[in-house]
Amino acid sequence: MNSNLSATEKEKLLAIARESIVSHIRKRQIPDYTVEEESLSARRGCFVTIKCQGKLRGCLGQFTSDKPLYQE
Repeated sequence: MNSNLSATEKEKLLAIARESIVSHIRKRQIPDYTVEEESLSARRGCFVTIKCQGKLRGCLGQFTSDKPLYQE
């Protein structure tokens, strides 16, 4: 499988990550998402870096996963 994601797929993952973080902070409930893209449903690890005004605020991730990429 090709590990590269298209710009559209990257934008979708970024939107899911942002919405999940905001939902967690405000409501303590993460929305359920469904995706049709095979590359976003593949089981892969990922890393997320959070910056505020250019300063690192946090990061987390893992190399492998038993969940689809969009759920990581």
